[in-house]
Amino acid sequence: MDHEAKSNFDFACDFESECVWYARPQLYFNCSFRRCLNFAPIECSMVYYSAFDNLELQIQGHMESAGVKMLYEPSGKKYFFCGLVSDMIGRVPLVPCFIHGNTTPTIPHEYSSLQRTRFNMGRADSLDGNIHGSSVYEVNLWIWQFGRGRPRIGGLSVEKTDEKRKLCRTQAALASADTRKRRAENQPSSRR
Repeated sequence: MDHEAKSNFDFACDFESECVWYARPQLYFNCSFRRCLNFAPIECSMVYYSAFDNLELQIQGHMESAGVKMLYEPSGKKYFFCGLVSDMIGRVPLVPCFIHGNTTPTIPHEYSSLQRTRFNMGRADSLDGNIHGSSVYEVNLWIWQFGRGRPRIGGLSVEKTDEKRKLCRTQAALASADTRKRRAENQPSSRR
């Protein structure tokens, strides 16, 4: 995906696209490639990542009917990929997904018979609960769609917000010390 494609990313259409992968970055690094000895090296920023797979279970629930996309983390063999950092669209808000009130955010045992057809890279919880299945996440569309692209409260960066918070705490501590000092000075002394 090139830079132009990323800037034209249409949330409504491209979200379900087969071209979009959901991944967990493991390592960012820079490298150089050289086509021939006579050419200058090509510098690239790369990312080494593990990908999530789509979890396609036929579940009838409120979240599923609302179009919530569920992903699972492959279990057993881990597959890692390498790609260009420039191809990354950005952070995706993933929330642990508790299917059918499962006590853990994993694939429940009741779906173990569907492993080969619906989640062949993952596994379901064991019947006795000793083995946990693949972790399941839902893509929080509302946060992704509406929680991004807005300035922080006050339009300040994280660093500036921290500086302002520290300054306010320092000023509050000084004001509190002044108040205690004035009270101590104005308190009538008790003489017997």
